Amino acid sequence: MPVALTDAVPEGVAVRPVRGGAQEQRRLLLARLPGQPRDAVLLVAEALRAAALDTDALP
Repeated sequence: MPVALTDAVPEGVAVRPVRGGAQEQRRLLLARLPGQPRDAVLLVAEALRAAALDTDALP
């Protein structure tokens, strides 16, 4: 994620850098923390899932 976008994530979403390892191993990890997530967090999670499905369909 570009640094310029980190301020745009909703409260309850944490962006963490991944260093080292092959690029293929630097994947997105969507972890659910205890408690009820905010609506904005659920929307981000759904958008990430949808983007992953679209990417998987590419040749």
